[in-house]
Amino acid sequence: MTKRILLSAAVLAIAAACGKAAESTEQAAAEAPAPKNDAQRAADIAMALQVFPEKTDSVLKAYNMTADDLEKLMYKVAQDSALSAEYGRIMTR
Repeated sequence: MTKRILLSAAVLAIAAACGKAAESTEQAAAEAPAPKNDAQRAADIAMALQVFPEKTDSVLKAYNMTADDLEKLMYKVAQDSALSAEYGRIMTR
């Protein structure tokens, strides 16, 4: 299960790297407070998994997610260029 989650995170990281170029309007929008969207949620979970890689099940439970849910979320973010770019900005802060 951990390999699948790490693979999903790697796919998303690659997609985020491809979408790093951001317009100034996108940057301004990213700096404004906004409700959590899929990119923010995916980034929150990814950061928690980086901090606690040995506690994958606990991290997923804390976010009310299963491994399948996380995989679907990561692919959803990776497939959307705006979400992917936002995820990249969040993860590189």
